[in-house]
Amino acid sequence: YSLLVGDKEFDRRFPLPPARWCYGFKGADSYVFVAWDETEATAGGPHIVKANGAASAFFMDIMGNASPAAIEKDCILFPVTVAPRFLVVNKAKKAPELAKPLVTVSGRQDAIPGQQLTVETILSNPFDTSLEIITRWCEPYAFGGKTHPEVKTAIPAGSTQPIPLRLQVPTDSGIRHGDEVTLTLKYAVIGTPWKGEIPQRLAMGAYIPRVGPDNREPDFVLENRDHVVNLNENVPGRLHLTWKGADDLSARVWLSRRPGAIALRVDARDDRHSQKNVPNQMWQGDSVQFAISVPGQKGWWEIGLSANAQKRPMAFCWNRPAGMKDPTSKIQLSVTSLPGAKGLRYETLLPLAALGLNERSLKDGFRFNLLVNDCDEDGREGWVEIAPGLGMDKDPLKFPVVVFE
Repeated sequence: YSLLVGDKEFDRRFPLPPARWCYGFKGADSYVFVAWDETEATAGGPHIVKANGAASAFFMDIMGNASPAAIEKDCILFPVTVAPRFLVVNKAKKAPELAKPLVTVSGRQDAIPGQQLTVETILSNPFDTSLEIITRWCEPYAFGGKTHPEVKTAIPAGSTQPIPLRLQVPTDSGIRHGDEVTLTLKYAVIGTPWKGEIPQRLAMGAYIPRVGPDNREPDFVLENRDHVVNLNENVPGRLHLTWKGADDLSARVWLSRRPGAIALRVDARDDRHSQKNVPNQMWQGDSVQFAISVPGQKGWWEIGLSANAQKRPMAFCWNRPAGMKDPTSKIQLSVTSLPGAKGLRYETLLPLAALGLNERSLKDGFRFNLLVNDCDEDGREGWVEIAPGLGMDKDPLKFPVVVFE
């Protein structure tokens, strides 16, 4: 970045929250800020820059395109986005200062269908006089597209003020579990040209009812192209191994409560079963992999389920949190033919204590993900998954949250 600001000398790095960066460069008659936010969930929040008597200012992107920056109340509104952005302040009486963000939102939150959710806006006033800010939330179309009424808030000098908003998450938004939708906060500072928009990311989770799997629809249905990862697409000579539809590979998944345990049912449709591997390599054949990430635990669980060539059940634990024992000896697993279709039904009982869970953990929620592997010839052909973060890469933050009734 020093090359992009010409002959300026590096001044300092400003202290900001994790993943948000801002550096300062000073010159003979100007000062340059460069800032960006590596987290899309918090990007867009505007900082106030105290201009300290500057004559003019302008923004510049990394391609050198410039646009004017308005100076109001001897301050400049500086939105920090994912793409690095420069602010050049000319002929200030002393070095300009980076103040608190004017408007911030909660960052990425988990949204549970059918439940209420609170998002919070925090307004800050770095000035010596009171400030009035108008805010308005706009819901995504998946939530109905509602635009909430404007809220005008007077903020005393040098203070901050939170403004909560309670939302009802729709029972069926049509959004895939783990995917994000975006609320939009619009803001404007009265008496200034300062205004803008900030995204609030919501990741869709799942609500698990008390009734067992026999009397309701599955919690997760993995039978369309959005859930498929196939390793043979665009590979000459292996196009016959690409996904052909739900009969080729698909799954329906139920979670439910049992006394002291979680029951997991997976109905895996597959045109033929192939599993020739030892337990720790079962992922290369037809199998189920699931993962659980519990708040407060150091690490997360990754467990595999399958049936060998003789259709005998087998389980294996690849990952577990620090200090926890291998739970596979306590897992109760049965594997039977799928009623009315080609494939297998996996019925699994997971003791809460073996996974470091309790009844409160089920109510508060934890992150859960699952995939079903497919092998029709030699090696893994692909899989269907609830969400990314388990098959191609390992990232429990991509898992949706599940909350039990």
